[in-house]
Amino acid sequence: MRKFMLVIAGLTITLALGGCGKEEAPGISGEPGIGPYDLTEEGKFILESFGMFRNSKLFSFAMPEEAAGLNVNVYQLDEAGAWQQTGGGGIYLGEAGASGDGKLEGTVALELKEDYSIVYHIGGFGIASSQTEPVVLEEEVTSSTTAWLKDFKEAALEEEVPVAFMAYDSGTALESCSAEDYFQPEKWSGLDLVQAVTVRFSEYPGEMMIQPEDMEEGGYIEEGPEAPQPEEAAPEKVPLEAGTETPEGMTLYRSCPFMFEEEEWQLRLYVREDMVLDGELLLDDRASFLIRAEREKGGYTLFEDTVQLGVPAADVWIDLENRLHITVRDVRTARYQIRDYQYDPAEDTFSARNMTDWDGINLIGSVEL
Repeated sequence: MRKFMLVIAGLTITLALGGCGKEEAPGISGEPGIGPYDLTEEGKFILESFGMFRNSKLFSFAMPEEAAGLNVNVYQLDEAGAWQQTGGGGIYLGEAGASGDGKLEGTVALELKEDYSIVYHIGGFGIASSQTEPVVLEEEVTSSTTAWLKDFKEAALEEEVPVAFMAYDSGTALESCSAEDYFQPEKWSGLDLVQAVTVRFSEYPGEMMIQPEDMEEGGYIEEGPEAPQPEEAAPEKVPLEAGTETPEGMTLYRSCPFMFEEEEWQLRLYVREDMVLDGELLLDDRASFLIRAEREKGGYTLFEDTVQLGVPAADVWIDLENRLHITVRDVRTARYQIRDYQYDPAEDTFSARNMTDWDGINLIGSVEL
């Protein structure tokens, strides 16, 4: 399970908090519990614009004074018809929450991905975010049904409150479901994939929780007790490609020449031919960009994508151990990614690693030279 701390709010959290600081979350009115977040028309429009409205849902919560933390738990139904936890995370207030001095109100945002992984964000005393592992199915899904928590539900400590229920199958059409079907797993046994997401208010932290003194910004991820731990992925390798000709349909827009190990290099930004007029860049909603590092022997493709409302950039630099780096900044409407490519002379390849990688963010603007 991927896990990471949020330092800025993602798109769903931005919509949920709306820049209101500690103002009361709509739909809660200060009562302990959880319920659907009352989205404004503008919020609905933004989600629809990014194709997230049908597969995303926002919930508002207010913790009871006795609660010390909030947990989001993700489950999958096994072949025996029993729930198995596949992910989980939370935020913990510690003694401030348990004593009633740190009552927390905030939001839980869920997004169902096409690969059947589930992304969730928890915003409140701190902001935590995580994503479960993708699920690979043997058969093509031909029918599915999804249900969300529809009404506000009062909170009770250590009680699982189902907020989402999803069923997928390769057979005939499925009947409609409700979030409460979480309590009737036997009814859905035998399908290709059944998932559920619950929220639980806790008086005591779980065994896997980080201690309060280790928290950043007041919140952190708690890993579910049965969450799978994947092996760390090997760095992506970018090999040398023969030739340095301008790609078909593209034109060179910017170039940065440099020397490395007594050899001439070029860091080049190519754009679609019709995007340049009199040396000026003409942006549209589907602008194509290509960034390559080139030398006499050939080139390395470091970025190639169609970007909505954004212009990628790259920096070339040498570190203190005389290693060549090219850092690509992919900043657009809903993405903020910084990826570092380090050159390996022995393999004649670049190794890539993400330094910052956010999807679904709300880009505000930039100050540029």
